[in-house]
This record gives sequence, C-alpha cells and structure tokens, in this order.
Amino acid sequence: MNNSEKIRNRVISLILSFLLSVFLLITSTTLVINGFILDGNGVSASLREVNYHEGAYVQIRETIGDRLIPTNLPNSIIDDAFTSDTVYNDLNDYLTQMFANDLPNFERESIAEIVNSNIDYYLDEIGLTRAEVGDAVIDDIVEMVIDNYNNFVSTSYFAYMARVSNLLRNHILLLIATGLLGILVTTAIIYSISRHLKFAAFRYYAFSFGTTALMLIIAPLTLRIWGGHHGLRIIPERTYYFIVTHIERTISTFLLVGAVFVVLYLIFIFISARLQKKVLQA
Repeated sequence: MNNSEKIRNRVISLILSFLLSVFLLITSTTLVINGFILDGNGVSASLREVNYHEGAYVQIRETIGDRLIPTNLPNSIIDDAFTSDTVYNDLNDYLTQMFANDLPNFERESIAEIVNSNIDYYLDEIGLTRAEVGDAVIDDIVEMVIDNYNNFVSTSYFAYMARVSNLLRNHILLLIATGLLGILVTTAIIYSISRHLKFAAFRYYAFSFGTTALMLIIAPLTLRIWGGHHGLRIIPERTYYFIVTHIERTISTFLLVGAVFVVLYLIFIFISARLQKKVLQA
C-alpha cells in the first residue's frame, strides 16, 4: 500500500469514525428521551422525589374546602375520601394510562361513596335528611368534589407530555433504527479498511466513543453549571420543583451515558495500544 492510499484510507476512516459518533449520539440521545424524559416511569420517579402528591393533596383539600363554603357543609365530608397515598396512586395510574395512549379512567366510585356517607352522617347530626336537602343538590356536591380531585390528578402538563411522547413514538423508533443501522454500517466499513491493522480500527472506534462522550457531556454539564432552569417562573410551586427535578435527573442521565462512552474510549485505546505493541514485536 503506497502513501497516497494510506492517506486516503486515514481520511475516509476519520470521516467514518465521525459519522459513527453522530450515529452513536443519535441513538443514545433518542434512547434517553424515549426511556426517561418522555417516559411515564421517569416522570413518576421525578414526582416521587419532590413529593408532588403531598402538595397536591393539601391543595385539593383547600380548593374543595373553598368550594364547600357556599353549601354550608363542613370540610369533614371529604375526610377519609382520599389521602396523599390515594393521590399518588391515582396520579401514577393516570400517567400509565396516558403514556400508554389509553383513555384515562376518571371514575371515583370509592370517593363518591365515602363523601355520600360523610354527608349522610353530617345531615343526621344536624337533624336533616337527604330528601329535605335534595338528592340533586347532594349529587352536585359529590360531583364537584370528584371533578376538583380529577383536575389535580390529571394535570394538563402531564397530559401534554404524554401526547408529545405518543406523537413522537414512531419517529423515535425510526431514529433508533436509523442510528443502529448507521452504527453497524460505519463500524463494518472502518474494520474493513483497517483489517490488516486491527489496532487502527480500534483507535478509530475509540475516537468515535470519545467524540460522542464530549457531545453528550458538554451541553448537560454547561446547563448544570449555569443553572438556568432554576430561574424558570412556573406555578404552582410543586410543578416548578417537579420540572426542575426532572431536568436535573435528565442531566444526570446524559452525564452517566457520557461517562459510559468515556470508559469505552479508554478500553478501546488500551486494546489498540496492546494490538499495536504485538504488531511491533512481531
């Protein structure tokens, strides 16, 4: 092989190794987006970390309490109707259904039963019957309680995330397939070009892993150091903490994936050096 051929092969291999890093970036980034950012389990984990359900539970009770003032009914009618654990479980069920592109179940029979029972108990205490108050009036109150509960559990922000996830799902799968195909093709061509000097192929692979690691780490690390997401003006406060926490967890995930590529870079550099040493000793 003459010098011009060697130079040509090196240039082609460098271009291919850069393309390999691009395909690795596309695949890893898409997997993170699909498996964490727009994933119901990832969202649930971030909500759990900031105790979102606790704040939602308090606000649900306060809102329903305000709505009950014109009815002259006490807040005790919603006692035991739901707890913070109920809110947590129902929110998780809602997220699971939405991210699975299913119609969410808004039936709250247990809440309706407990509220009706509490109203009956209160009316009995003050010497009134349902007939005197009016079944329609009581039904409206129970419906109001359930509607307000559902409004908090089915927050529009989570519904929006689920819709985006479902809309992008086919495109995400296509990107993953494209990335994997690109990885296989470029890896095979690089190996074919450098098949007589395997250490060179491993060095080009190491270059790809290193480049991918830099692309995965630089932007998230810059965002973490800058901290611009902490300045977001979002209300209510619990939604702000959820979004900031979800961004922080996303940054950590990208940094972890980047660290994996750094390890791969070091491993392939080590393998390349060992293979080159064997060639020189031969």
